[in-house]
Amino acid sequence: MPGMEYCHGAVSMEPRTTGVLKYISESVDFSEGKGYIEKDCGQSIPRAWVWMQSNHFDDKNISLKASIADISFG
Repeated sequence: MPGMEYCHGAVSMEPRTTGVLKYISESVDFSEGKGYIEKDCGQSIPRAWVWMQSNHFDDKNISLKASIADISFG
């Protein structure tokens, strides 16, 4: 949209994860997990925003994202 000072986008709603996070004697296995990748760009951040996303449904092909924001226009 012309003049909008901020842009947010979902790059991927369900990339597969692999690997293990180790800290001292604790381990968390992220193998076969699902991730989320987003991007933000622009000249300013919104004055206010509400954002949610989920990709953990019984049907593995479903992902949901919704957001609303108060964004400046130059």
